[in-house]
Amino acid sequence: MRFNRVEGFFFGSKASLDTLLGVIKVHGKVGYGFSDKRIKYTVGTTIYPFRTRMIGIGMERYQSLGHTPDNQIYGTFEISLAALLKKED
Repeated sequence: MRFNRVEGFFFGSKASLDTLLGVIKVHGKVGYGFSDKRIKYTVGTTIYPFRTRMIGIGMERYQSLGHTPDNQIYGTFEISLAALLKKED
């Protein structure tokens, strides 16, 4: 759960399955922004040719909002709180 001025309230979930046949990892996440009325998602898989998992080949499909990186100064909670209370994000 988060809040910003573009998406408004955003609710989502994510899941990962890392033990599929011992060499395949599948992951995904999906959520909905109530202000922009858009579903955002990511689905992907990685195949590891060796059981040591030192090298993997993967692919991913996604639809999400682009953002300007902030050098990880503020986390999602702090940004949501500032957007809700001070109308800043």
